[in-house]
Amino acid sequence: MELHVWGEAFGLPSIDPECLAAISYLDHVVPRRDWSLVASNDVSVSPDSPRCTPALHHDGTWTSGYLNIVQYLAAHTSFSSADCDLTEAQRADALAYASYLSSRGSALLAFFLYVSPSAWTELTRPAYSSLLRFPLTWTVPLKLRSAAIAKTEHLGWITWQPTSTRKMGLRSPRPRLR
Repeated sequence: MELHVWGEAFGLPSIDPECLAAISYLDHVVPRRDWSLVASNDVSVSPDSPRCTPALHHDGTWTSGYLNIVQYLAAHTSFSSADCDLTEAQRADALAYASYLSSRGSALLAFFLYVSPSAWTELTRPAYSSLLRFPLTWTVPLKLRSAAIAKTEHLGWITWQPTSTRKMGLRSPRPRLR
């Protein structure tokens, strides 16, 4: 079993939060001897597109995305899930926390890493540049940033993007009136 993730950044085993979640989940439910971690900065590693990591390769089957990987492991392996010892009430709480983090936390993280001009130019873009080969350094990070802008646009956070970013084809978030 192989877990393919974006490569290391910021002192963590992956630059991507969803990849970090998948790594943590496998660490808790699958014995380490039964799986390996593969830094796959190749966006075509799995058949799913455009977001291909994390991607689990097991018995000839590719599964991508954190939730899909969790569901796949529960359905197709003998490994117990992380919440198998929880009561129904605890499972409901865990689902509520996961939903909250997915809806609120991921948007906040997307804003910080991808939308904020200073974090983008000083932190995130250089990290991706160290992971990708040319010419992917000019295409993949911008697609990820564009998706993050779309993901946070509904929050109404106003950002001022540098002129060079607008010239690269990214659309600026429109402020929402409240």
